[in-house]
Amino acid sequence: MKIFRNGRFIATALLFASIWPSVVAVAQEEIKQAEEVTIIGDFSPKITEANKIMKSPEVQDTVIGMPAMQYSIISVPWQMHFPVSDIQPLKNKPEPDVKYLRNYARLGFGNYTTPYLEFFAGKTQSKSNAVGLHFRHLSSQGDGDGIFQNGFSFNDVDIYGKIITRSYAINIDGAYNRHGIHYYGFDTTGLAPGLVPSEDSLKQAYNRFSAGISFTSQNTRRGSLNHAFGARFAMLTDHYSTNELNFKLNFEADADVNLFDGSQKQKLGMLTDFNYFNNQWAIATSTNSSLLNLRPFYMIEFAEYSLWLGGNIEMSDDSSSAWHIYPEARAGVNVIKDVLEVYAGIRGGQYRNSFDRLTRINPYVIRELPLKFSNSTFELYGGFHSSFSRFIDFSGTFSSGKVENMALYYNPAPLFQPGNLMSVVYDDVTLMRISAEFSYQKKDIIRLIFGGAYQSSRPTKETHAWYTPEIEGWLSGDINISPELKIKASAKFFSKMYARVDTLSNNLHSSPIGEKIIKIDPYLDLGVGAEYRFNPRFSVFLDINNLLASRYEYWYNYKHYGINVLGGITFGF
Repeated sequence: MKIFRNGRFIATALLFASIWPSVVAVAQEEIKQAEEVTIIGDFSPKITEANKIMKSPEVQDTVIGMPAMQYSIISVPWQMHFPVSDIQPLKNKPEPDVKYLRNYARLGFGNYTTPYLEFFAGKTQSKSNAVGLHFRHLSSQGDGDGIFQNGFSFNDVDIYGKIITRSYAINIDGAYNRHGIHYYGFDTTGLAPGLVPSEDSLKQAYNRFSAGISFTSQNTRRGSLNHAFGARFAMLTDHYSTNELNFKLNFEADADVNLFDGSQKQKLGMLTDFNYFNNQWAIATSTNSSLLNLRPFYMIEFAEYSLWLGGNIEMSDDSSSAWHIYPEARAGVNVIKDVLEVYAGIRGGQYRNSFDRLTRINPYVIRELPLKFSNSTFELYGGFHSSFSRFIDFSGTFSSGKVENMALYYNPAPLFQPGNLMSVVYDDVTLMRISAEFSYQKKDIIRLIFGGAYQSSRPTKETHAWYTPEIEGWLSGDINISPELKIKASAKFFSKMYARVDTLSNNLHSSPIGEKIIKIDPYLDLGVGAEYRFNPRFSVFLDINNLLASRYEYWYNYKHYGINVLGGITFGF
């Protein structure tokens, strides 16, 4: 039934489609009209509007078309200017023959029966490790010209090593030094035969042992914590059972910071070290002392200026404990870049007058020395450094301050003859020092350094700052006449000094101890030398010291040797 209905619908549609054109045609031809129009005057017929009916409609595209790009290149040369300046070469100092070969030895002999031996040994160059050994022996029987046994014997052994890892550079070292001297500071012609001391009673020998290790970080990245730490052990013994033990720890760290804009470098850090001392004598009671030091700091560099700001916090412990705080500051400016630098600052701090320190300066002292801390309450300092050319350097320094408990050497009243031992007295001293140094060096042909210093020392209690010269001068230089021949010269000058010599009084109505002030004359010590190289392995040398043959004194009654000559050979292998 459904199929039939669909068929009837289709038949009807086809019939309607077949007759529809005939109906339209009849409708168009059915009405015909005629109209007459009379024109009076000019007439130009015009079509007011004509619209074309589009039989095929078009769809307008909504995509926006971009116009074609047109460009051209303007060819103009760019003017570039590069300033040309001289490159200043490094001022390499002449080095001894040890640089040529791995091992190096010097053998010599001089007047006053003076044998000399020095030996260096080292590992060949490496980026990861290094090791070396140094040995030195120098001794003399003395001249004996009116002096009773002024011979000496010095022996030094040093071992060192270095290991470089990705994280640390590790340094290890050890040393043994034996320095033997005689207390010859008296005149035998003024003593009765029974008062002349035996040779054994004049002997003194200082034995020093030391060892240390340090670690330095290898971080080079900006912002990383740079740090180093280490430990050192030292022991000193002498011929009379005097012992001193010193143990030291140190740590330092700094890091890059950016507290202020516009700087090339800024660092914030801390320096720390701790010293412990133990002293033992054959007669006196043993003592212990320590010194703790903390130094925070901030450093900044910008343009031609540099600034260091910090403090020094110290705790000393001897018979009692005491805290001290010192300001630290340093400012510098490059007035002329790479030519003239000027700086100034303030600082302060303490140091221990240990048995080792005092005997290195003056070995002719008594065994039971009074040991104290010296306190530099403040020190104002400044200076400049200039390089006029790649050959000439000139520098100068100035400092002024006050040191509490400064150690001054003097000759105490002897309990027995001959009174040749020295001691120290402590006093508060105001110091002022001005120094200047000039150097000239041209490649490896010539090297010359000379300078001088003036020092004013005003003690509070003592009459003079004993054994302290006002004026010092020094000169050293060498010239390579040819690749084979080198000559050298040296000079040192000290102005007059004053010595305090205490005496025992026989007058019962006066003080049992008297005091004499001895003037020590100025002196000039000149030296010359020469070395001739036959080849890089073998050479000969000759040194002559104290050319003026002056029997000058630096310590009262301790006269220096006359002219002394030392010659020998150098051998590398």
